Amino acid sequence: GGFKTIQKDQPVITVELRVHENPKLTKDMLDYITNVLKYDVYVVDEPCGWPHMDYRNLLLIPRKTASAKLEYSDAFNLAFVTNALFRVDSETIFELVYPCCRLGGECCKFNSTKDKRCCGEQFMRYWHRSNGRKAEAIQGFTYSKRYIRGEW
Repeated sequence: GGFKTIQKDQPVITVELRVHENPKLTKDMLDYITNVLKYDVYVVDEPCGWPHMDYRNLLLIPRKTASAKLEYSDAFNLAFVTNALFRVDSETIFELVYPCCRLGGECCKFNSTKDKRCCGEQFMRYWHRSNGRKAEAIQGFTYSKRYIRGEW
């Protein structure tokens, strides 16, 4: 029933995913979304889970809607040009969302991606600094909470 509804109505869908926890699942899911459902996949570049900073919300947009309507959305275009939102596929997601969070990577030198230290906030801050990488718009929960409290 769900597949038929998606094919018929082609809704915009959001999905929460921990990118590096199960690379095969991530790859298979994105291949299915892009090749079978014919959707484009966009990553919202901010952590949406804790303690692992490679949790991301994905925005799934039917390909025909994306090309026909999104160019008229100021909010979508602003998010896209500021890299707060970027398009991925089953290969590029692993390089664009914290490649250091792979099992055995700089931010996950543990026996399992389920280890709470794997891809943790402190490792991510260090990785950003040591690699000269731009941090996402909202840089982890601890920092964000302090920042927002300071603004209010």
